[in-house]
Amino acid sequence: MKLTMPLTSLLLLTFTSSAYAQMEPESQDVQVPPGRLFQKGFSLTPLNEKGWKITQRNPYQLMLNKPGKNPDEEFVIQALIMKLPPFKSSEALVQQVKHVQVNGINLTRVALLEYGLNRYMKAGKNCVRSHISAEEPAATRISLSSGKAEKIIAEAVSLTCAHPKNKQVGINVTYAYRHYPGKKDPAFQEKAAKLIDSLKFTGVSGI
Repeated sequence: MKLTMPLTSLLLLTFTSSAYAQMEPESQDVQVPPGRLFQKGFSLTPLNEKGWKITQRNPYQLMLNKPGKNPDEEFVIQALIMKLPPFKSSEALVQQVKHVQVNGINLTRVALLEYGLNRYMKAGKNCVRSHISAEEPAATRISLSSGKAEKIIAEAVSLTCAHPKNKQVGINVTYAYRHYPGKKDPAFQEKAAKLIDSLKFTGVSGI
């Protein structure tokens, strides 16, 4: 398996692996309050909000979507399991994640506004948290509220962890958000933290 990191229109900057099957389309409302969702190697709890739907899922990957209040605004939760190359230290993992993320940003399609990355000990010994914000020049829309053409901002908070029972098994959880400039959800960072802090590791048997 090799690591790649495609940049989607929603800026879901996550590791993907061709060794795992494609996600099956699914449409399932998430109950409020939400229950814990169990996947291969990990589990998490979605945000306690109305409107979330599980749109794609298989044992290794999970995607949830929720529309925002404004046109073209959307929230996405994505979680998946992947293979990590060997690394000798937590700092080496940080550099590995940074290398893949930075190289995965197509600067001909987006204008990078902000990028930050650091170790995240709260989630585990070998975890890296990143925050990415970019402007999508090709995604200009006519805002229904202002009647003017506005660009779209795509933002993502992502957590990548090496599984404590097998360092070559990685878990990635991403909370992504697409919105107009000046109309950002003020609780975005708080919600992202709540989501990634809900991550729990389970067994790696059969992975």
